Amino acid sequence: MKGSIFDLPFIIIAIMIFVIITIVAFKVSAGIQASILAQNNTQLNAAATPVFKNVTTGLQILADSAILVYIAFNFIAIIAAYFVKSHPVFAFVAILVLLIEVLIANVAANVVSMVFNNSNLSAIANINMSLSVTLFSFLPFATFIIGIVLIIVQYGKPINT
Repeated sequence: MKGSIFDLPFIIIAIMIFVIITIVAFKVSAGIQASILAQNNTQLNAAATPVFKNVTTGLQILADSAILVYIAFNFIAIIAAYFVKSHPVFAFVAILVLLIEVLIANVAANVVSMVFNNSNLSAIANINMSLSVTLFSFLPFATFIIGIVLIIVQYGKPINT
């Protein structure tokens, strides 16, 4: 990361991929668990139940960490933006780029919303990924706020620093 407004699309796409992979992992885990439990083998079911409970717990932690990863990436971008030498005259370009990035965030939020509303995945998303659903419902607004903060940090400091 170089610490500028251009980091936001990479953050958005990384979080989007992270969340989609997590929801697919939930679906795969549930499918494997259902096929094992359908065999009616009590010894296998007794051994598999605690394993799948641990897998589900781990995936839930992973799903809930998406918002923390988003915050951490943005925090790192803000810190890095402070150390990039820039002239305030280029802030206008950054504002135009920010508008494009809000559109990208809106597209990403719609893509993830379509994945969450898929009939096969909606139950998993609503039960296990409530923080990710909330994050992506506010993603365009959060991207705009983080972008404004990045612009202020990068272009609001004195020229000689």
